[in-house]
Amino acid sequence: MAKKKKITKTSKTKPEIIELGGFKMGDAVWFRSVSDKIYEGTITRFLPNVPEGPCATMVTTSAGYRTTLLSQIAFLKSDLKKLSQE
Repeated sequence: MAKKKKITKTSKTKPEIIELGGFKMGDAVWFRSVSDKIYEGTITRFLPNVPEGPCATMVTTSAGYRTTLLSQIAFLKSDLKKLSQE
């Protein structure tokens, strides 16, 4: 008789950083990507130790996962346009 295959459980760990720069995980935000396109998405992860500056990863409905600097994120699309003019 053959041995049963062992099934190992993978445990999901909670992210260490839940809030950064006034944004929280799960917030719906507008952001400008590296290619200068504007997307709407939900924050899924923070990356505080990037050499260019603190970043966040968002998931969008149209473009999948995108990562950008916190300075390129806003809660309103109109606020994001003001950021680009500065």
